[in-house]
Amino acid sequence: MDFGGFGGGLGGSGMGSSDTKLRYIDDDPESYSNIFSSAKTDVTEADEKRLIASLKTLTEYVDGEADESELESVVDVEKVIRYFVVHDFLCNGDSYTGSMIHNHYLYEKDGVMEMIPWDYNLAFGGFGGVEATSEVNSPIDSPVDGDMTDRPMVAWIFANEEYTALYHQLYQEFIDKWFGDGELEQLISDTVSLISPYVEKDPTSFVSYEDFLTGTETLKSFCNLRAESVSGQLDGTIPSTSEGQNTDSSSLVDASSINLSDMGSQNTGGGQDFGTTPDRTGTSSDSGFSFSPPRKPDGESDSAQAETQDSTQSGTQDNTQNAPPEKPDDTDTAADSSSENTQDESSDSRPERPGGQNNAPSDQPASPSENTSSLSDWLILAACGGVLLIGLLIAGLYKKR
Repeated sequence: MDFGGFGGGLGGSGMGSSDTKLRYIDDDPESYSNIFSSAKTDVTEADEKRLIASLKTLTEYVDGEADESELESVVDVEKVIRYFVVHDFLCNGDSYTGSMIHNHYLYEKDGVMEMIPWDYNLAFGGFGGVEATSEVNSPIDSPVDGDMTDRPMVAWIFANEEYTALYHQLYQEFIDKWFGDGELEQLISDTVSLISPYVEKDPTSFVSYEDFLTGTETLKSFCNLRAESVSGQLDGTIPSTSEGQNTDSSSLVDASSINLSDMGSQNTGGGQDFGTTPDRTGTSSDSGFSFSPPRKPDGESDSAQAETQDSTQSGTQDNTQNAPPEKPDDTDTAADSSSENTQDESSDSRPERPGGQNNAPSDQPASPSENTSSLSDWLILAACGGVLLIGLLIAGLYKKR
């Protein structure tokens, strides 16, 4: 049985509420409206009672009122730890561990819960203007933005030395697997080679082909530097908590050589510049962003411009990103982690391209200057979502172990 937390947009009613934090509130299903209202399958009264009971045990363990045997009856320990290992490495602030406390799927069967990855288009430091060195050195033992105990689904890992040790062990295995022989870098290179011909010919790209290549190299550098920092945190040469890093930052890995905006940047509203193209402005929507259409070429009618704008506003964004993950083979039912009414109002995706999802060239193509934005445009990798979402591929392959 799958249930959900929350994955809605800016200002969503369920964002940061106790049920989206996966905390026990009381025994009333109405107190978990963000979970049950977003279920993707029918939820029975028995389902509600079972999940609430599991959340109660989880919360009691974090609060010191339950023991390890009780916790392990409601949490798949190794699977959840593996999830947070990959999640933490990818530095995705637009998530359960971030300040907005959303964008997560909760899978439950027979009372046992685990997490499913979702919505990683703002991974690799893409959520908010964080400086590269700070993001690369994100402390692995302080993975939450705020009070750790307020997110019980991750807090339990650090409430017990044995669980923390297992977290470190699995993190080390992850680093050894993907960086011991450069396997991750090769995977990125292979993906770039596969899609490059299509990126280069894309007439609707928001960035130049050169910017795309720069973004992919930055992605490699970021991952390698992140692996270096994590290795240092695991062996104790780099502080692994926020407090430790604030006290002593001398040992942190220097990432000043890279610019996170090469991989894309988030416009948080308030008129932040998206680039040098004056007629292309960015606005916040859900967890993704939309763009107004490019300025109409000389001679184009107002009606044609209006049609383009209507198409842009109504176009479907990133269907793959918005689709709920497929149920595991043994799943009884499924629910996503979003507040359904909020998620339905706005899609979670990269910027729309004029003309909607099909990206068919218009009768009058845009000029070169309108097809190319500066490096600060949202998602340098917009034309190659597979590269920016490489973390999901990592999670999938690693989980097969």
